[in-house]
Parts: sequence; structure tokens; C-alpha cells
Amino acid sequence: MAILLLGINFRTASVALREQFAFNAQELPLLLESCLQKVGFEEVAIISTCNRTEIIGVMPSDQGQSAIDWLIELKKEQSLSALHVAEHLYELWDQNAVTHLFRVACGLDSLVLGEPQILGQLKDAYQLAQTARTIGGTLHRLFQRAFSVAKEVRTRTEIGTNPVSIAFVAVHLAKQLFHLKKKNILLIGAGETVELLLQHFLALEVGKIQVANRTLSRAQQLAETYRVGAVPLSELSTCLEEADVVATSTASAEPIIDVTMIKQAQKKRKHRPLFMIDLAVPRDISPAVGDLEDVYLYGIDDLNQVVEDNKRLRQDAAGEADKIVEARAALWLESLSELSSHTMVRRYREHAQQIVQAVSLEGVHRLGQGEDPQSVLVRSCELLMNKLMHAPTVAMKDAGKEKRYDLLEWAETLLGLPKNDK
Repeated sequence: MAILLLGINFRTASVALREQFAFNAQELPLLLESCLQKVGFEEVAIISTCNRTEIIGVMPSDQGQSAIDWLIELKKEQSLSALHVAEHLYELWDQNAVTHLFRVACGLDSLVLGEPQILGQLKDAYQLAQTARTIGGTLHRLFQRAFSVAKEVRTRTEIGTNPVSIAFVAVHLAKQLFHLKKKNILLIGAGETVELLLQHFLALEVGKIQVANRTLSRAQQLAETYRVGAVPLSELSTCLEEADVVATSTASAEPIIDVTMIKQAQKKRKHRPLFMIDLAVPRDISPAVGDLEDVYLYGIDDLNQVVEDNKRLRQDAAGEADKIVEARAALWLESLSELSSHTMVRRYREHAQQIVQAVSLEGVHRLGQGEDPQSVLVRSCELLMNKLMHAPTVAMKDAGKEKRYDLLEWAETLLGLPKNDK
């Protein structure tokens, strides 16, 4: 068995392709079950965020292609070329998979270097897989160690100094390109990203801030906490007429703002510029909106320049963090190997004890029947030898027929056979 991590992220694919593989929390339980039943995973978890979708699990090392085929098959109805999709996937095994997961947990593989949001998203993925009962002992220990390493990295390095997130980058970009003083802000959604956007905008001298959400009660909770306005999504058209900055991050499967809505709002805006930031995957704002006059639309992939600036500021800390990650990944795999060998030794010992017990009971029975003790002893020794040797003998014969000389060499070592010097 081996650990496989199969994924697609912002480094390997555009937002247009990533959004095809973005899964919501409602469909993940069935997908996790499908991974066990159809792919061959013994344990599995799925991480799906706006910047990555990754499947991590325990499976036979020769079954990796089945996981790739399964992932591509999910989107077959969208006419995505299997070859095209495969070009954007990464397939990592064992040490590489563990190191990658630890780097993700520490924010070292994020669009914004060192951002802390991903750790919470990993914990959500772990909890969801636990609820779906697709996590066993190996992934349980792996995720717990990933959380521990993330805490260690943030304690021992400066990677978390001056916390930076996608939300921070979005607001920073708005501040750089658009004069925000006294401007009206409309935030669409009510999740963690929108709350972070809200916090960052409140730190500036902006005008009215409103939160729009399909579930009004959630928007009202944020509004009460931060003393801003809350509106239902049904009033979006009116809000678009008044807003100067619109930032969105919802879980909608389809765009909630299209060209028609913006054109309608522009009739009352009188050429007032509209700055829009779409942080959702799939996208909340139709890309065609960015072609309209007086509209400035930015998506996640447009944040790269600001992200690069942040990376430079945190690069020294990232180098130190990577050393910690690599060391902890190696230690974890070593402990897993030791655990596996200990488990194998225990199982082998239990198997041998069962054979010894069966042979002993037979010998005691024959003694009870009055048979000669010496004959019983010789017979029991022969029987014990034959039972212990049966399975290894069959396996070695099969290895010889299949010319698996590597297995025969291992058998020589495992059985402690004396070297043949002839």
C-alpha cells in the first residue's frame, strides 16, 4: 500500500479549468464513497477549494492510473479532453505526497504565501472524510501530523507575520487601483473569505458597506458583528446601482452576476466606474462583464502580481519552513514504516502461535490415546515444520516460475538462510 496525492491547482491550471473540478460539500460524501468502491482507495479524503482540488488516499502503488481515469470520467459530460486534463494534473506518491500535504497545511503552496485559510479548509476536509467514514488509521495520523507541523512552522518562523490572505490581496489591489475613500462596498456571500474582506475594508476609510447573501440570516449575522448593512440577494440589482466596489465569494454553481444585470445598473450609474473582484470558483461574475465600459473586473488569476510581491517579503521564512516540513515528512514516513513492520511482525507471530497451538493440541490428543511419546514428538516436529514452511514454499515456487528473482533474494534475507558459497 502507498500514499497517493492526485490534484490540480492554481500552479498547474487556469481558473476556467479548475472550476470544472471544484466540488461542494454536498457532493463530496458520494465522491468519497465512489473513491473507495470504484478507484481502489482503502482510505481517502478530498480537499476542494478555489485554488485546488486534491485527492489524497491510501491505495496499491500500481493503481494510480485508475484514480486519474476516475477523476477525468467525472467531467466527461463537459467534453473535456482526457489528454488535456491529464496535462494539468499532478500525481505524487509517498514522500512527495506527504511533503506536499505538509506544505499545503503550512500555506507554503498557496497563491498567497503563508496564508492561514488553507489550514482550516484542510481540517474541514478531514472532518468531512471522518464523517463519511473514508479515513482510517494512516490518514488520521497523517492529517494530525500535518496540523501539528503547520503549528510548528507558524511558531518557529515568520511565515505568519502580518497575515496575508486572498482577501487581503484583493483589498490591497482595490486600494492600489481604485481610490477607496468614501466609496460604497458591496460584498456578496457570507463565508470566511467575505468576512475577511469585510475586516480589511473596515480598516480603510470607505463609505457604506453592505453584505448580500442568498441566506439573509447569515448576512445579518455578519452585519451585526461588524455593524454594516445586510441585504438579500434578491435586491442585488439595486445594490449594483449604488456600489463602487463589488467583491464576491459564494458557492454558487453558476454566475450570479451577468452582463444584463450590469447594463441595467449602468443606466443609473452615469458612467461611474465599477471595480469588481471575483474570488469564487466556479466564478460568480460572468467573464463577459469585464468587457463592458467603465467596469474593471479582476478574478483570482489576476492577483498574481500582488502575490509575487508578498512572496518576496516572505521568502526567507518560507525557506526555513520548508526545511522543517521536509524533516517532519521524512520522520513521519519513517514512523509509518516502523509501525507497518511492527504490525507485520505481530501478525506473523500470531499466525505462528496459531499453528503451534494446533500442532500441540494434536500431540496432546495422541499422547492421551497412549501413543509412544517419542513418536508423537517426532511427528509433531515434522507437522510443525511443514505447516510453517507451506506458505513460504508455495510463494517461492511461484516466484521462480515467474522469474521474480528479486522476491527470492528477499526470501533468502527474511528467512535468514545461510549464503550459498558454491
